[in-house]
Amino acid sequence: MLFRVARVALTVAALSATVALAQSTGATTAVISGKVVDSIHARALPAAYVELLPSGRQAVTNASGAFRFDSVAPGGGYRLRVMHALLDTLGVSVATPPIAVAAGQTLDVEVATPSATRLIELLCPATLRARGPSALAGFVRDPDTGAALDSVSISLIFDESPISTVRWASNRVAKTDANGHFVICGLPTRVDGLVEATRGAHRTPDVPVVIGAESPLALRALGMSLTAERVAGDADSAGKRVTLLRGKSALTGRVVAKTGEPIAGAYVQMDRTSATAVTNAAGEFTLAGVPTGTQLVRVRKIGLSMVTQAVDISLSDSPPVRIAMRESVPTLPTVVTLSDRNADLERTGFARRKAHGLGFFLEGEQIDRGPPSLGESLRMVPGLHIGYNAQNQRQQKTVTMSSRDPSRGCVRYILDGVYYQELGGDIEKLVRPADVEALEMYNPTSVPGEFADASRGKCSVLVLWTNHMIRPAKP
Repeated sequence: MLFRVARVALTVAALSATVALAQSTGATTAVISGKVVDSIHARALPAAYVELLPSGRQAVTNASGAFRFDSVAPGGGYRLRVMHALLDTLGVSVATPPIAVAAGQTLDVEVATPSATRLIELLCPATLRARGPSALAGFVRDPDTGAALDSVSISLIFDESPISTVRWASNRVAKTDANGHFVICGLPTRVDGLVEATRGAHRTPDVPVVIGAESPLALRALGMSLTAERVAGDADSAGKRVTLLRGKSALTGRVVAKTGEPIAGAYVQMDRTSATAVTNAAGEFTLAGVPTGTQLVRVRKIGLSMVTQAVDISLSDSPPVRIAMRESVPTLPTVVTLSDRNADLERTGFARRKAHGLGFFLEGEQIDRGPPSLGESLRMVPGLHIGYNAQNQRQQKTVTMSSRDPSRGCVRYILDGVYYQELGGDIEKLVRPADVEALEMYNPTSVPGEFADASRGKCSVLVLWTNHMIRPAKP
């Protein structure tokens, strides 16, 4: 489906206004104040620019959506125009009908953005609305220049099956117009999917999108850098080179619990890059040398549910991000077909490497998930030696892993395709046996090309794939 978004000028006809007399009877000017409401999400709209036309004066709404213009000359023909990133994402502008004020008056105006239903009516033809009541709208820009990107392919993938026991993957597509805007119409009432933007060799990561929780209209702005440096790694066993992105920007942030308390020792990694960090006692982290644009950050810590969060990075200082983690709550496994799981094993390269037979492989129920710690569950993996930190005997024992070959005692870890060079024995703080869906173990002479940087020809390599990358087997 292809539908191009035209910029729409919306006049707020249902203008709520009250007039109050100024206390000073000798006043020669008026006041126009009010509030801007986000009708899409049913809340105030802070940080919106309100322009008083035709004077060109501007005010910015506060946290409550309020604004105020003092010393307004009496007269008519005034209009209020609202500008905000939310409206930019939609490709619409909002303005009031003409208003008039008299000397000594204070005019209170409530300006509401159009409702989600009204916007969908404006953006989507009736033929597509008949297919489904929801929509996804947004725009794509170059974060380095701020320029809109046209002819970008947008793909939204989600499960459209009406029953939980069958998966029916649906892929809806669109292209950005000359202003960088796109819309995907006719979506179901509830959508939990992934959206990706591509143009030539450039693409964004798969960004999570949820529709229906707050509104039938979801908004998503995407940044696609056309200048990100691509670093080619060594060729894998199939001759394909792994490509990572690298840039000159940095991302700072803070990882907290749902109560707001900082989480120390959480491991933060940005997808498609080699950037990793560990949070300090204040929960703070910095990822350096990262590309601009929309990126995905994953945060892990044992006992907490892994968090995947989209972030937008610019060349200038990007504001710190806040990432909240929750306690891991056991849930019933979703129904996964054998073809789904096999597709995951193929996508990660596990199936291909196993077919070559150069390492040791376990998957699914072959992995011992009974022990409370990862080290205990891996005791029978050939080439892996499990020991304990002797200085920690009075506290919880810390398992350390090393090669059984004394001359090659080092072991490097690859977790879900990412090399965690700083983990060492702390791998147990990151992964529980219940999380592991597949593992690979290589001695230094059998390490595949895609993991060669971790081994450097000297260390054994343990590769772990969790249920975040490979769907669990059907019970």
